[in-house]
Amino acid sequence: MTLRNTRPGTILIAALITAAAWYAKYPESVRRTLPQLQFGCESQNPRSFVIAKKVYWSPDSRKLLSVAHGDVGQDGPLALHDLDDRPYRMPIDMSGELLATAVLAADGRHVLVTTFEGHLWWIGLESDERTLLLDLPARIGFSAAVLSPDGKRAVAACGDGSIYLCDTERPRSVLFASGLTSRISEMRFSSNGRKLVSAGQDGWLCVWDLPSGELLHRWKGHDRPATAAAFLSDGRMISASLDDTIRIWDISSGREIWRGDFSLYGVTALAISADGRLAAWGGYNRKVIVWDLAKACKKYEIEVPVSIIRDLKFSPDNNSLAVAGSEGTLRVHDAHSGTEVAEIELGQSI
Repeated sequence: MTLRNTRPGTILIAALITAAAWYAKYPESVRRTLPQLQFGCESQNPRSFVIAKKVYWSPDSRKLLSVAHGDVGQDGPLALHDLDDRPYRMPIDMSGELLATAVLAADGRHVLVTTFEGHLWWIGLESDERTLLLDLPARIGFSAAVLSPDGKRAVAACGDGSIYLCDTERPRSVLFASGLTSRISEMRFSSNGRKLVSAGQDGWLCVWDLPSGELLHRWKGHDRPATAAAFLSDGRMISASLDDTIRIWDISSGREIWRGDFSLYGVTALAISADGRLAAWGGYNRKVIVWDLAKACKKYEIEVPVSIIRDLKFSPDNNSLAVAGSEGTLRVHDAHSGTEVAEIELGQSI
C-alpha cells in the first residue's frame, strides 16, 4: 500500500468545507444559537456573546434593569436603561464576585443579587448599602430568586433543592424547604405576598404559604421542565414548560382547566400584566404571543429577530412589554398593539 503525501493546505481546506457543510445542515433558527464560524480575527456576529437573561421595570415604567451574561463592557452585566434619555450603565461593585442573576426591587432603589460564589446580596442603588442575606457553599449555588411585592422578603432556591426565606430589612434567613427532587426554574409571589409558586425542572408545580413555609399544594404539571408559573387575578394559576404548552390550573385540586400549544418549540418565558388582563409568552420560534386572559383569545403576535426569548416583563403601568433575547438586545413594545417602540443593544460600554 502506498501512502499519499497530502499537503497541510489541502487538509485545512477539506476541514473548512466539512465544517461549513455541518453548519449549513441546521435550520436558520438553530444556526443563530450555534457558535459562529470565524475567518480571520473578527467575529461575524459580535452580539452572540451577550445574552440578556432577565429584565425588570422601575416603578415609574421609564427605566429597565437588564441582567446579562457575556461580554457586556467594562461596567459589568447590570445596566440601567432610561427610556427618556440615552441609556447609561449602572456599575455595581461585586467585589470580584461573578454575578448569577439579579432582581430589581419594587421601590426601584434596591437590587437582589446572587453570585456564583454562593452569596445572596441586598444592595442599595443610591447608597452604600450592601447586606449579605445568605452565604452558601459555592458548589451549591442558586437556581432562582424572587422578591415579595413590598421588597421586604426574598426567597432563594438553591441547587441542592433547598429554599430559603430571607428578611431584607433585618439580615436573617429561614430554611423552609429541603430535599426537593429537582432544581427550581422560577418562583413568583402572589400579589399580596402571602403565597409563593415554584416551577420545577422535573415538571412539578408547588404552592407555598408564607411566611410559614408550609407546602399547600404540589402536582405534576408538565412532562418536561416547567420554566415559569404565576398566580392569576382570578385565583387560578398559569404555567409554561419546555413541553411547548401553556396551562391554566385550579390551584386547590391541581386540575388542568385550559391548555394551549403555540408551536414555540418550548416555552421559555411567561409574563402577566400588572392589571391581570394580559399574559405573554415566548420560546424558541422567534415570536411572542400576547393573550387576552379575560376573553381567552390571542390579542396579537410579535415577530422578534432573536433565537430564544429569555425573559418578558410588562411595565407597572401596563403600557409596555419588554422582551429580552439571546442576541444581546432589549426590545420594548407597546402592550396594546405590539408595535416596537425602542431597541436597546447590550454588549457596549456607554
